[in-house]
Parts: sequence; structure tokens; C-alpha cells
Amino acid sequence: GVYVYVCECVCVWYIHINLIANLSNHNQLMELAGLSVAQALTDFAKTTPSNEAPGSKKRILILAGPGNNGGDGLVAARHLWHFGFQPTVVYPKQV
Repeated sequence: GVYVYVCECVCVWYIHINLIANLSNHNQLMELAGLSVAQALTDFAKTTPSNEAPGSKKRILILAGPGNNGGDGLVAARHLWHFGFQPTVVYPKQV
């Protein structure tokens, strides 16, 4: 329930702060965050029914905004591609 969600948020925040303190490079942090998201989505997809044809890549939509969180989304998309998904990235900010 809600309690588990709050605990998870606090734990993630604590881990995030410790990673920032211990990593020498924000690119490393972004890479780890994107990989973690991709792994979590892969685990979720294994337990979720799919309408895709057998043997086809599962499609996934990633909404990535500007800033570091958007960068995490782009990294996650790259990892998801290598994990056998077909990611589509929507980046609404003009580049």
C-alpha cells in the first residue's frame, strides 16, 4: 500500500544521495539510473501479458523531458533496446 510506496521513495532518495556523494561523474549516475529503470521495466514486462506476436519485440513508450531525468530516460531506452524491446522515445522539448 501507501506505506510501502513511501518507504521505497525514502530508500531510493537515500541511495540517490549516497550515489551522488560517491560517484565522481554525473554521467556514471545517469548510466546507473537508466540501467536500473530498464531492469525494472524488464522485470515488470515479464509478469505482464502482451498483445505482441510471439517472437516480436515488446514495444515501450518512454516520455523523456529536458534535464537529468530525461537523460535517464534516454539511457533506459538504449538499454531496453539491447534487452530486446522496441522503445519509442517522445522528447517534447525542441532540440
